[in-house]
Amino acid sequence: MIKGFKYSKDTKGKMSEIKRGKHYFPKTEFKKGHKINLGKRYSEDWRKKVSKGWFRKGDIPWNKGKKMSVEIKRKLSKALKGREAWNKGKEMPEEIKQKLSKLLKGRHHSPETEFRKGQFTGNKNPAKKIEIRRKISEAKKGKPHFNQRGENHGNWKGGITPKNEKIRKALEYKLWRGAVFAKDNWTCQKCRKKGGKLVSHHLHNFADFPKLRTSIENGITLCKKCHIEFHRIYGLKNNTKEELKEFLNSSNCYK
Repeated sequence: MIKGFKYSKDTKGKMSEIKRGKHYFPKTEFKKGHKINLGKRYSEDWRKKVSKGWFRKGDIPWNKGKKMSVEIKRKLSKALKGREAWNKGKEMPEEIKQKLSKLLKGRHHSPETEFRKGQFTGNKNPAKKIEIRRKISEAKKGKPHFNQRGENHGNWKGGITPKNEKIRKALEYKLWRGAVFAKDNWTCQKCRKKGGKLVSHHLHNFADFPKLRTSIENGITLCKKCHIEFHRIYGLKNNTKEELKEFLNSSNCYK
């Protein structure tokens, strides 16, 4: 086979058929019933030689410092899905536990995680006090975490959020909602109830009028109950300004 060249499925199938039953050398032929290396024990010298050949002390592993990509993680997750771990339900013997304990004693994965003398632990940590936690909270309030947005966030899934949801969660849209509530004095324009759970409703609907989505004049304040009732009567799509006027002028009240 040519290195780096990819054969088609048909070609691979033909090659497999041609080579089936053929062997390069009779000694290498696998005989039915033959058990490879069954019961064979290697000497200590041979084991040491093999061990040195595989990995030498001081050698750096090929994958050290390399981060696994999201695609490879997903592929591994799919491949291993449904498989049970070989040691599931098995209890580790006490002898092995003690050996592992002795081997790992005093070891640390990183100097950063190493416990230092005088370091605070548990409830002695000053950061656990309510007063200090409040100070930290006040210092961080209103400051956006730009290093945890988009691809840097732990819940990032490759940008699968719908466009509609992105617009509604944007800062500009949130400011528009606040401005609409302030314009109407945080009062429902149907039942005249002030405060509570309020919704900013578009006079000209969100889908058909993209330029008016964040226009303050295109917004009106409704309480949650009145908003649900409006969409129950007129539906969830293609709502008009005339329908809203009819709803506001109706005598029915949904407090």
